[in-house]
Amino acid sequence: MIKHKLHPSKVYEIDVTKPEKKLLSPCLIPSFGFQKKLSDENAEWFANKWAKQGWGNFMRLFAAGNWEPKLKLTKPYKKNLVRKYNLDKKNPKHFNKLWRRAGYFAERDIIPMFTLLDNCSLYEWHGPGFWNSHWMNGKKNKNGTHDRWFSQTHCEEHLDDPAHKATYDYLNDLYEYVLTEAKRHFGKFFLIEIGNEIDARINYHRRLRKMCDTTLKQGNLDRRVFTSMLRENANFYDSGVKDSCIRVLHNVKDYQTYLDRKHIFGTGTHMVSQDGQMPFKSRHVTKTEVWKLLRSESKGYEGNLRPLLELQDDTWVNVGYDADWTMRTLPFKLFRGYSRAFTLYLEGL
Repeated sequence: MIKHKLHPSKVYEIDVTKPEKKLLSPCLIPSFGFQKKLSDENAEWFANKWAKQGWGNFMRLFAAGNWEPKLKLTKPYKKNLVRKYNLDKKNPKHFNKLWRRAGYFAERDIIPMFTLLDNCSLYEWHGPGFWNSHWMNGKKNKNGTHDRWFSQTHCEEHLDDPAHKATYDYLNDLYEYVLTEAKRHFGKFFLIEIGNEIDARINYHRRLRKMCDTTLKQGNLDRRVFTSMLRENANFYDSGVKDSCIRVLHNVKDYQTYLDRKHIFGTGTHMVSQDGQMPFKSRHVTKTEVWKLLRSESKGYEGNLRPLLELQDDTWVNVGYDADWTMRTLPFKLFRGYSRAFTLYLEGL
């Protein structure tokens, strides 16, 4: 297959000594790297079409996820004979798939962003309770980790408790593994999201940023480390987080929503995502709104086009388990709106 490359004008610049380019993605497809129903052939076809059409320059890929039980997802750890996860045995099939699919983007100059921790996977109160079957839940593994979700982001505050300490150690092991392997596969051409909508503030972000610096040893990472946070108030996005990473605000539908809510960031670098909102409905509106967002103070924009959302009779419908993982029926006219908006922005219009 011909490996179409993204046009050089749209490639994200990670070197802080060079002029910066903004990040743009039309998609949020969290399980892209470990979705069983998505074949490698279709994953590569999608990356190839993306690069050829120039839709955007980055793709966020969760390192792992645990959501509705019916979803066909690989998991990062193996289970033992009594069906409990063994956190000492990572699942090579899971990670090989993740690196392979991220590679389809990287080799076409679309930079992958790896999300280390997904807070949505930790919900105790959503649907069947995703935390109830999570590998880090001490009731579901043989390794003695804590059995409450909040240990994921607050374990370091309770290290005198053996269960919190086990969570701390196994999370550090996983994070360092993901960072090290990402470096081995992609050199410097990848981004890190400390967490997706995580319920954590200063201590967690400082620790994870320090881990990124010491594990990667790749110079200034100020353009490469991100986070998205659960609490939408200025105190949560304070200086300790601001100094550690680029903060991302979700639920930004359009440019007006951004104007209404950007005060949450206070000062410092930030970015926005359409996650939590439905995508635009027409190519013209997509082009116009994305163009305005790229011209704003935000360092970039992530749209929410994904296989499980279908535009039917001018209404977005969540088709859930019936999503088309061939990727062939995605609303490509809307994708083209992103490409046009990016071109207009780069041309200074």
